[in-house]
Amino acid sequence: MKFNNLRIATRLWLAIGVMVLVLLGLMVTNNILGANLQKRMDSRLTDLNFRIGIVTRWAELTQTNAVRALAVAASTEPHIVTMFKAPMAETSAKISETQKELEAMKLDDTEIAQLAKVGELRKTVFELRAKAKARKDGGKLDEALKILDAEYGPASDAYLKAIRETVTLEESLRESFLAEIARAREHLKYTAIGTVLLLLLGVLIGTTLLIRAIRQPLAQAVDAANRIADGRLDVNAGVERHDEFGELAVALNRMITRVSGIVATVGGNAALVSHAGKIQYARSQELSERTEQQAANVEQTSASISEIADAVKKNADIAHAVDTKTTEVCSLAEHGAASMKTCVELVKVIQKSAGKMNEIIGVIDSLAFQTNILSLNAAVEAARAGESGRGFAVVATEVRTLAQRSAASAQEIRHLIHESGEQVTASVASMRKTELAMVSIMTGIHGVSASVSQISSESAHQSAGISEISAAMRQLDEITQNNAGMATAAVEESKQLESRAEQLSTAIGLFKLQQGSAPEAVALVNRAIEFRKSCGSRHTFLRGLTEKSNHFFDRDMYVFALDDNGAYVAFGGNEKKVGTLVRDIPGIDGDALLHAIIRQCDKGSGWVEYKITNPVSGKVQLKMSYVELVDGVYLGCGVYSSLM
Repeated sequence: MKFNNLRIATRLWLAIGVMVLVLLGLMVTNNILGANLQKRMDSRLTDLNFRIGIVTRWAELTQTNAVRALAVAASTEPHIVTMFKAPMAETSAKISETQKELEAMKLDDTEIAQLAKVGELRKTVFELRAKAKARKDGGKLDEALKILDAEYGPASDAYLKAIRETVTLEESLRESFLAEIARAREHLKYTAIGTVLLLLLGVLIGTTLLIRAIRQPLAQAVDAANRIADGRLDVNAGVERHDEFGELAVALNRMITRVSGIVATVGGNAALVSHAGKIQYARSQELSERTEQQAANVEQTSASISEIADAVKKNADIAHAVDTKTTEVCSLAEHGAASMKTCVELVKVIQKSAGKMNEIIGVIDSLAFQTNILSLNAAVEAARAGESGRGFAVVATEVRTLAQRSAASAQEIRHLIHESGEQVTASVASMRKTELAMVSIMTGIHGVSASVSQISSESAHQSAGISEISAAMRQLDEITQNNAGMATAAVEESKQLESRAEQLSTAIGLFKLQQGSAPEAVALVNRAIEFRKSCGSRHTFLRGLTEKSNHFFDRDMYVFALDDNGAYVAFGGNEKKVGTLVRDIPGIDGDALLHAIIRQCDKGSGWVEYKITNPVSGKVQLKMSYVELVDGVYLGCGVYSSLM
């Protein structure tokens, strides 16, 4: 397992554990070294003190025996010899034991040499003491005393001096050992200090490495956060480790991806809202104009309906008056019909009288004819009578003239009576027709009266209804006026919506996302349009769009060009796609997409939405493309509407 993969808490505890273990090791080592040193010091000091004690006791015993020996050697009193003999022997034995005990100890060369020197001197002292004793025992006291003074005394002093030197040696050895112990303790102290310093240096180095191990990924995370704050959402935290910083980097990358997806979604929707805002603004403008025209028409219609309402009210009043008059006329018509019936009866009587007058005229005409015949006969007879009958002839002539005149008058009267009869007959027929007409008129007048009454009633209802319609039209006029105001406000709000959507798109354009955004897609299409202006031919333009060196592609965005059949005639940075059909793309309804692109381009540049399989995730996602008709091809660039 790599150290960078350890969690921070594990590293800290590991560092603390190492420091604790090192400290414990130092403490244990120091304690062990100190204990060993103390043990060695105690053992050595005990040994040296014991040696010093033994040597000191040896010196004391030797000095005591030396004094005793001098006393014994110089004394002539037997009891003194006897008194010191046993103690001297005992002391000598103790000295021998002490010497052996010292020799049995672990001694260095100096001590061994010193003990050898002491042994030699003791041997010399013993020999001189024996020599003096022998001289004394031989009766040579003077020689014995001389030996004691001249030889034994100096030898004894040398012997004691050697013993004291041995004490001094042991004391010097003790002092040397104490100095060594002090140096050892000092060394141990400096060793401990050095170890602590090394530990501190190790802690410092470890802390530096740990801080660096913490600071470096933290600096990377801070740098990524600062770049995110600057709008760079295409960064990667890039910490390949499995500790908290690795988790932070993973979370930061997830956040970047998530925020980038959200910003891309907001940007796409902002572009759609901006596009919809433009369309809404145009439609709202048209709606406002139509609403204003409608408001004017409704206002005019309301005024007309008000006039119609007034006219209908007047008509209702007139219909009511006509209904009253019709009732009166109906009554008069009934009286007229009755009078007409009476007239018909009277005319019938006149017709009968005319018939009788015709009969009388017939009688008169017959009388005139008979008179005419009689006058003719009288004239004939007068002519026969000659002169005598001349007067009768005159009378007959006058009678004949009178008869003719009567016949003519009768004829005229007949003619007049006939005409009068015909007129009376016609009048009767006309009166009968008039009677029938009057009956029909009566029926019609009754019907008219009923209709006029119904018209009056309906006119009243109609007047009330039209009044309500007029009120409704006035209300509709107010509503239409309000709608006109709302339509005008909707135009302004649509304009503001479009402006704010463009501002939002501009703000989204400040972000550099992991995937393409709507403003960047529009910018790529606009750059392709500007590129077309710099190209001589359409073929050069399409080839230039496909060339990788022209960079008409960025991340998941690419500029494409479609013909009317849905075939790619250009594809940014991917020549293999040229000639393929949009309907062959997996997870997309190519025909529907092509028709949508053509419909949008017929209206102008804008966005089309469609579903497509994301080649990275393998999921069907919503995508949107900004399209525009350029030089007979459908130029566009798409972005995913949502990657969240």
